Amino acid sequence: MPDKKLGFFNTNENSTKTDDVTPVPRKGYSKEYKPPLIPKNPDNENTQTSPVSEADTSTTEIVASKSIARKTMRVPEDQFFEFMALLDTSEYSYVYELLGDMIDQRLNTLNSSDLRIYQSALDSIKRTEEKKKSRKKK
Repeated sequence: MPDKKLGFFNTNENSTKTDDVTPVPRKGYSKEYKPPLIPKNPDNENTQTSPVSEADTSTTEIVASKSIARKTMRVPEDQFFEFMALLDTSEYSYVYELLGDMIDQRLNTLNSSDLRIYQSALDSIKRTEEKKKSRKKK
């Protein structure tokens, strides 16, 4: 038995035909078409789920669009502590409720010129965000 060499050196040197050698794909890699996988039902792994109905897709689209609209704000630590203390003393359970109330209180104190400036800034920010979303979709 001849000595075997490592790696690509381990070829049959006596064979001069290149036609009879079929390339062996790498382990786990294949260019063959594979049909899409069908997700399993998480409640019962032995059964597969039925196709999604139109009613189900509409609710998932709503949930997906709500999760896309979420944003993050970073505030200084001292202001965060003050805000959380206000949340603890208020009747609200969630940060967005207290924040919405604070925004409403501030909007009620604005005069007409400041309110117009606020509305134009708000519209500008919304347009910019819509442009960003449309660029991401393309």
